[in-house]
Amino acid sequence: MNKRLAIILSGLLAAALAVWLLVPKDQNQVTASPRVWDAQEEGASATPEIEQIPVQLRTAVTRFAEAYYSSSYDDDHPTVWLDRTLPWCTDAYGKELRSLYGSGDGGSAWAEIKNKHLVTSVQALEISEAYRSSKAATYLLTFEHVTESDAGDGYRPIQKIVELENTRKGWLVKGWTDLSDGPTFTDQIAPTDSPDQEYFVD
Repeated sequence: MNKRLAIILSGLLAAALAVWLLVPKDQNQVTASPRVWDAQEEGASATPEIEQIPVQLRTAVTRFAEAYYSSSYDDDHPTVWLDRTLPWCTDAYGKELRSLYGSGDGGSAWAEIKNKHLVTSVQALEISEAYRSSKAATYLLTFEHVTESDAGDGYRPIQKIVELENTRKGWLVKGWTDLSDGPTFTDQIAPTDSPDQEYFVD
């Protein structure tokens, strides 16, 4: 993990600790009115509440994550998820994803999706803002990568750091980093990668 991501994660932990310290620990204490975050305050660069994230940024982050994990047995080919993802990427990141996952026949993972009628999706998405300026933004995403099938559903907890750039087309994703526990199948996990045996319910 590079130095920038370490700083971002430290900031998120510090913010969470500050919130915990402000919450009354005794129910007999007088509960203060919830504080409204003022983006103009000095040092106010982040808040974990999704409601405080600008609509365009929240939309870009959400649509990107949903598209990235959107494979289905109804898809015409194994990289339909990539076609859905690219509109939410910068040109450079889109080229990188296409070079990594845009060719081939999907292998055994695609065969499994078709044969077992698998549908993947993002559920319980939570977004925490780590950094935002007029040109760039960074968010922590926590969600469940859900795989539905005829035999049952599989759930895999995922954590990602996603970075966005303010382009002439608007806010777009320029990369993300996996923070999830467990085995990593590639440097950036794509929905067509072969999962471990515990991922799907038999």
